[in-house]
Amino acid sequence: MSKIKYSLELTDSWYKIRAIIDQPLQRAILKSKIRIGYKLEICGVKIECKSTGISVLEALSSKIRLKLSNWDAKLGIRKFHPYALLRSLSSDGGFVHAINIIIQRKYPLFFRESMKDGTVVVRDVKNEERARKEQELLIVTNFKVLLQVKNNLEAFEFSQNMNSKQIERLHDYMQRKEQKKASKMNQWISEQLES
Repeated sequence: MSKIKYSLELTDSWYKIRAIIDQPLQRAILKSKIRIGYKLEICGVKIECKSTGISVLEALSSKIRLKLSNWDAKLGIRKFHPYALLRSLSSDGGFVHAINIIIQRKYPLFFRESMKDGTVVVRDVKNEERARKEQELLIVTNFKVLLQVKNNLEAFEFSQNMNSKQIERLHDYMQRKEQKKASKMNQWISEQLES
């Protein structure tokens, strides 16, 4: 159905104009939703022609968006633009002038984060703010360590300035910090799963 094989000639009972058929219109013609003599509601008409300043009578084609109208609807220009129903919209269709939407329910905002180990953590706004602050603190701490290493020119010189007992204490401290962080995270996850 990629090739267009139909054409439409539209009229308001005085002027007539040929319309370009796109895929949604072609589908409507194939399903007999648009037939000869049907009245259509047309919004946002834009006449496209090769030269400027020609009258409507001389226009060759137009890209339009339209919908079926009632059989007893008056022809001509209307001030009211009808709302489009969501079920009548097509993803490959044109612009929509207006949609009437009713919000029935509002859900609280949640944040979803995928961890490196594949687990998924879901947080509400309050817990997400707390996690963001912890992440910022971690970044600042890492930046301070990086500055300290840069001040000592190389990591090798940094570790050479420490004795073996200091290096051992540093490793123990880092392990305790990681364990504390992991247990805190596991506790938070279990609390979230229980609630």
